[in-house]
Amino acid sequence: MEKTIREKKHEIKMALLNFGLITLVGGFLTFLYQYFQEDRRVKADKRQAEMNILEQRRTQATVLFNEISPLIDTRLYTWRRVAWGLQDRIAEDSLRSRYNEYIQVFYTWNHNLNKNRALICRFFGPELGSKFEDYIVPEFIELHKSIIFLYRLPRSLRPIIYTDSLNSLADPLNDDIYEFNNAMAELIRSGNVGLTDPGKACDLNGN
Repeated sequence: MEKTIREKKHEIKMALLNFGLITLVGGFLTFLYQYFQEDRRVKADKRQAEMNILEQRRTQATVLFNEISPLIDTRLYTWRRVAWGLQDRIAEDSLRSRYNEYIQVFYTWNHNLNKNRALICRFFGPELGSKFEDYIVPEFIELHKSIIFLYRLPRSLRPIIYTDSLNSLADPLNDDIYEFNNAMAELIRSGNVGLTDPGKACDLNGN
């Protein structure tokens, strides 16, 4: 039976409607696909950028560690050499040489002190910043005073120093240095360095 003109028009309208719906749905699905693809790309780029920043901070923290740790160890070791010299009552020229070596390290330490104080706190956090400020620095000051006092005495007035009685003064500092270095190394290993702005926590002069 031949279709009427009205039926044919209806079929054409339905076909056009179906085509329009298919086009609309297809366009919407394409939009959703592109949207989620772009969202994944943006998130992946963000994660990569964050990883790059973390790696950069880890590299900077490693450089800082490789500068500060040897300086701390060298200052302690050169102090011990002067202490051993005083204890063993070595020749004055040899003692003077050890003392001058220690003083050079002492000057380097003071020249970089404020920079190192700030960077330790910024990169390794307020807890390690406070340990450096409240333990390591004051202990070095006390050891420095003890060695300066003894060295400046005339040789004839210097007291007899019993085995390791002077050097043992540095043992608590040696332990603190080991813990301090180990804590910095662990933060570098874990990547937990320089992650946040510590704000006023690093304003050590304000404490």
